[in-house]
Amino acid sequence: MDALSIGLPDWFEALNENFRYQLTVIGGPAPNLHIAREIGDGKFQIAGGPPGSKVSWQVTGLRKDVYARANPIRVEAEKP
Repeated sequence: MDALSIGLPDWFEALNENFRYQLTVIGGPAPNLHIAREIGDGKFQIAGGPPGSKVSWQVTGLRKDVYARANPIRVEAEKP
């Protein structure tokens, strides 16, 4: 597969940081599938795998907006 550019919503980089990527090929193995270019300018690129592969992808990040910084999620709370 040639490099494929994936566009993201305009707000994604503004509100998130420390990105994590997950790629899954549908229908067979693709050991060379990889992130060819990390997120920048509203997009990232995937490459590798057999030509015509169908790829499911997911990108997550940590929120960095004002509200999220002022109200962090507590993973574990002290119990009385």
